[in-house]
Amino acid sequence: MGVALQKGAVRFIAITACGIVGVALSLLVTLEKIAVLGDPHHVPACSLSKLVNCLSVLDSPEASLFFGIPNSLIGLIGFSVVTSFGVFGIAFGTFPQWLWTCFTVGMLSATLFCIFLSYVSSFLIGAVCLYCVGVWVVSSLGFALGLSPTLHNTRFAILCGYGPLAFGSCIIYFASVLIFGVFL
Repeated sequence: MGVALQKGAVRFIAITACGIVGVALSLLVTLEKIAVLGDPHHVPACSLSKLVNCLSVLDSPEASLFFGIPNSLIGLIGFSVVTSFGVFGIAFGTFPQWLWTCFTVGMLSATLFCIFLSYVSSFLIGAVCLYCVGVWVVSSLGFALGLSPTLHNTRFAILCGYGPLAFGSCIIYFASVLIFGVFL
């Protein structure tokens, strides 16, 4: 006989998966940054062309926006928290409303930061890092996964419907990434 999943376990499994993928991608970017610092002639693995060029992104000032700390290290910390949240959710089955709100605010912050970085990458740097695009995607998915439990039974959700809101936020985000392909 199989083990029955608790209610909401699929959501926590998806959150855990987003966290693990985010940690892996952030680690890859961090390792590439270390390799570039050690060898100025190093070509990152995700540098495929002039347009898909991690080196241009890693060398930009926007790659270390907070006190000179590389964004990838902040991603390692943030996605470790996301992974832990998902694992504890699988183990315990539920969280209080305030914790869901904190998770969603954190994921919203990450998603807004990723939207900013996608704009900078697309329009100011003129190149994109594939690992970074992966981080953008898992950030927005994590936000969407946290949004519906956070808004559940709130007046805002009853008026607007939290499903369309989560879907709409993902569409807006992916549209901004697609703009990159149209204008470059």
